[in-house]
Amino acid sequence: MEISIVVVAYNRIKSLKRILDSLSNADYQNEKINLVISIDGPKKNMDNSQIVRLAEEFNWVHGEKRIIKHNGNIGLKKHILKCGDLTNEYGNIILLEDDLFVSPYFYEYAKQTLEYYKDEKSIAGISLFNHCYNETAQLPFFPIETGHDVYFMQIASSWGQIWNKRMWFEFRNWLADHEYISNKEKIPLDVLKWPASSWKKHFIHYLIKEKKYFVYPRISLTTNFMDVGTHHKSKAFILQQPLNYGFKEYKLTKIEDSLSVYDAFCEILPSRIKKMNNKLSIYDFEVDLYGQKDISKINSKYILTHSKCLNYEMGFGLDFKPLEMNIILNNDGDFFKLILKEKAKKKNDDELIRYEYFYKYLSKNTLKLIMKKIVINNSRIWKKICE
Repeated sequence: MEISIVVVAYNRIKSLKRILDSLSNADYQNEKINLVISIDGPKKNMDNSQIVRLAEEFNWVHGEKRIIKHNGNIGLKKHILKCGDLTNEYGNIILLEDDLFVSPYFYEYAKQTLEYYKDEKSIAGISLFNHCYNETAQLPFFPIETGHDVYFMQIASSWGQIWNKRMWFEFRNWLADHEYISNKEKIPLDVLKWPASSWKKHFIHYLIKEKKYFVYPRISLTTNFMDVGTHHKSKAFILQQPLNYGFKEYKLTKIEDSLSVYDAFCEILPSRIKKMNNKLSIYDFEVDLYGQKDISKINSKYILTHSKCLNYEMGFGLDFKPLEMNIILNNDGDFFKLILKEKAKKKNDDELIRYEYFYKYLSKNTLKLIMKKIVINNSRIWKKICE
C-alpha cells in the first residue's frame, strides 16, 4: 500500500522549512515515498518567490518530489480541497499543513491505521494528532483509557490527517449538495462561527449528518506550532503535544467495539456510558458534561449535565478525570445530574468549580489570566475570581 505525503504551503518560509526538515528525518523503512508540496499563489503585491525556491531546493531523498504552484491565491479552504482531491491520483495521502512537525515514526502509524480502517464505512479519516483540547469549551480534553492506542471523534483533524480515495470522495460527493450549513444544525456554536475559509466546519457537518468518525491516536504523531496565518493571529502553545518517539505496533480496534467514542462536542456517546454503567441503560439521554450544547437542539428525554436543578433522577460528583469517569464509576455527588430536558437550565457560576478542576495546579496569577480570557463576558464569575 503506497502512501504519498502532501504538504500545504503559502507564505510561511520558517514553517515550511521546519515541516520539511522533520519529514526528511522520519523513518520510512527504506520505502519510496512521493512528496507533494502544494503552494498557494500570492495575493496582490505579495512575493512568494522564497517559498517556491525553498520547495525547489529541498532535497527529498526518499522518493519523487513534486511541486504544485497555484496561479493566483485560491485561499485555504479551496487549497485543502484541491490537496484532498490528490487522492484521485495517489490513492492514499498524508496531508500536513506547514505549521506542523511530525514524529520520526509517523509513517509507521499511518501505514498500520490506514490498512486497518481503509474499508470501514464509518471512518471518514485518520488523525496523526492527539486531540488534547476541547475548542468549543476552551478546556482540556482527554479520552478514557480502554487499552487501545486509538479513540474516535466526530471532529475532523486538521493538524495532520490521512485519507484514502474512498474516505475523501465520500466527503466530496456529499459536500457538493451540502455547502450551506444552517444555524439550526446540531453543530458546536464556535464551529458555526468559523470563517468561510474553513474546510473543517464542512467536514464536521458531514461527520455529524452521516454518523461518521475520525480515528485519533492516544500519543500524537504531529504537533502544532500555531504559527501566525489564516486562522491564527498570534502564536500560541496550546496545541503543542508530546510526540511518540519510538517504533511500535499499534493496538487497534473497530469503532463498534470501542468504549472511547466522542461526538463533535468532545462528549462521550451515551451508548458507551450505558455499557459501563448499567444503571443508566434504561434512560434516553444526551451527554453534556462540558455544558456547551444548545438545549433546544437536544432530542432526548434526559440530559446528563451540570445544573442547579433540585429535582433529578441521578447525581454524580466532580472528582475523577476525565469528566465521564465520574458517571462511569458512580461517583457520589450532585455536580452532574441526569435531569429531564425541560428542567435543564443554563449553567451558572458553579462553572468556576469546573475550571479549578482543570487548572488547580496553576498559580493564582496564571489562573486569572486564563480565566479572564475564558469568562471575560461573565462579569459575575470574573468578580468572584478576583476576590
